[in-house]
Amino acid sequence: MEDKEIIDLFLDRSEQAIAETEKKYGKLCHSIAENVLGDHHMAEECVNDAYMAAWNTIPPAKPDPFMPYICRLTRNISINRYKYEHRKKRDSSYDLCLEEIEKTVFDGGWIDGELTDSDVADALNGFIENLTRVDRTIIIRRYWYMDGYAVISKMTGLKENAVRKRAERIRKMMKKYLVEKGVIL
Repeated sequence: MEDKEIIDLFLDRSEQAIAETEKKYGKLCHSIAENVLGDHHMAEECVNDAYMAAWNTIPPAKPDPFMPYICRLTRNISINRYKYEHRKKRDSSYDLCLEEIEKTVFDGGWIDGELTDSDVADALNGFIENLTRVDRTIIIRRYWYMDGYAVISKMTGLKENAVRKRAERIRKMMKKYLVEKGVIL
């Protein structure tokens, strides 16, 4: 079923919208939630919560495209659940991803003042758009989907250590780019 048809089911308040969303994007949403949480049962709950959030926000929202919308809902709900469950622990791949990006890119801090979230997002999107397909896959899979290096290695056909080194190089390039754009110190 096409995304537009799924959105129409949500707009018509048909429960079939949830079933079709699960059929088309269920594996992806479960993967995102499990990568953040590291627990299958909590991930299942978060995916169901994401479907409920979609149900409650469509309408009035009419997301186009739908896939990033449902992925973002899943990711945000999973991150919030992770923060709630692990307030004092630091032990998951989510923490490792955040530590990597914080140490390399944001160690100097943000530039205070007139930057909006949109400005930061535009700068990051500009950086990502200029990467090669493989580098873009590495950076997005690692820091958006929270995939481990072994998973990314299988996706790209690169050795795991090569993926790790490329991710490090990309983070350094990102830092330089964001400094030049005036986003970070």
